[in-house]
Amino acid sequence: MRFLRTAFSSAIVVGLAACSLFTDFSGLDEPPAEVPDALADSPAPTNDDASSSDAGTRPDAPSVSDTGASSSCPEGSFCDDFDDGGMGDKWTALRLVQGNLAFDTTDFQSAPRSLRSTVTGGNTDERTASLHRSLPFTKGVRCTFQVRINSDIESSDYIDIFQVTAAAPPVNAYQLRLYFTGKTAAVREDFMLADGGCLCPKQESYFNPLPRKKWTKVVFETDFEEARAYFDDALVFKAPYTGFVPTSMGVVVGIDTDDPLAWDVQYDDLRCDPL
Repeated sequence: MRFLRTAFSSAIVVGLAACSLFTDFSGLDEPPAEVPDALADSPAPTNDDASSSDAGTRPDAPSVSDTGASSSCPEGSFCDDFDDGGMGDKWTALRLVQGNLAFDTTDFQSAPRSLRSTVTGGNTDERTASLHRSLPFTKGVRCTFQVRINSDIESSDYIDIFQVTAAAPPVNAYQLRLYFTGKTAAVREDFMLADGGCLCPKQESYFNPLPRKKWTKVVFETDFEEARAYFDDALVFKAPYTGFVPTSMGVVVGIDTDDPLAWDVQYDDLRCDPL
């Protein structure tokens, strides 16, 4: 079952097992050599103009300064605009299972590159191409990033594109997942417990779809009492979620899915601030 595999994977990430799957950051200097066949008819034009979501613009949407330059990252926050040309020690670990991570130097929000996550199709095993980062704060997090889904095909299962992870006894692994499936986006939380039990999901909410083939600004935040999501500065989701106090937390950027189709998602201008 996928969630048991996820719990095992999360434990590996936290433990930083000595495995090249998690520690090899080479091969990320160029765009993917080829796009999966299912995406060949989905060209990605450069630097789309952002548009408002159907939910309408909220004047009280989080005000987050430009994340396009690493030098502007405030002390105590975590930022990566993927413009340095290497992952280095910014990230705690990476996972590649029938997937690939690479830089794209032709399509981005801030020059000269974005991060591109791709997974192959053909089966329903878990496939991932993701970066994992431990964060130095535990009371809550607000992450802002640009995302572009380079396909208009419909999924038959979830496609995770971002996660907040945490742990606190007796919770071995906690995931607050932002994903899309079919024509909607969703937020879901899973608890993997020390006794082997799994609340998967504990709760799940569906809301506005994520646009395809265009850059969308996403703000995803939780104080572990409530979760909120904004697309292009419009509030699309707000609900009570979690309600526990973690002792450690982190974020996951990239695709994680059991869907049998090939997927291609780009990221740029990531910034995570403590709440």
